Amino acid sequence: MKNFRIKQHFIGFIASSNTGSILIWSVLLGFALTSVFFFYSIRQREAIATQRDTAEILDARSYLESYADYVQKLPSDDLDNLKKDGINFDNILGTVTNEVDKITGTADIGVLVSYKFSGEIFIEWNKKVICPDGLYPIDQHGDLIVNDILYKHDPTKECQVEQEYDDVIGPIAVTDQFEIKTLNVPFYYEITAKDASKKLIDNKWTLDIKTTLDYGKQIEVKRSF
Repeated sequence: MKNFRIKQHFIGFIASSNTGSILIWSVLLGFALTSVFFFYSIRQREAIATQRDTAEILDARSYLESYADYVQKLPSDDLDNLKKDGINFDNILGTVTNEVDKITGTADIGVLVSYKFSGEIFIEWNKKVICPDGLYPIDQHGDLIVNDILYKHDPTKECQVEQEYDDVIGPIAVTDQFEIKTLNVPFYYEITAKDASKKLIDNKWTLDIKTTLDYGKQIEVKRSF
């Protein structure tokens, strides 16, 4: 009889222990699941926020690109007004200008390039290339014509280390409109003003616009046309 009671107590103890263990594991499992769902929820919110920010950035860039397309199609008079007043439209700020410190271009055979401004300028041409053993094939040099005045290549100035171009003229005076062309060989040229503080008027326009998003990030679009 005594042994029977001992067995009953032992069985009861085991049952009680199992119940306690199940309860503890249930609590731990619940905590683990809660943690998993909590962190999953955080990750989901972060993913949604990232997608929302990405969409906002893409929309803003698309809007800027559309506005840039609009500006590129404007007539020169409207571009001059924007250059003078600056761009300030629907949270878009920026500039459009054809005023530059220097002008670079290419003179090709049979092509006439015109510029419209006045002042005293330097023109460098025949951009230097690699000079193996100090040799430079003569057929890579062109002669410059400015307003029907011929400026021939100087063979004694070839491959000078301190110069980016082999030939230079100036300062020469130009008024209102002047024309550049090559007599024989295509070449690169660069125009600068005698007065370094004076701006030149290029044939190309440069557009630089930006917009600011709600959280401070800026989107910028730059174009030359």
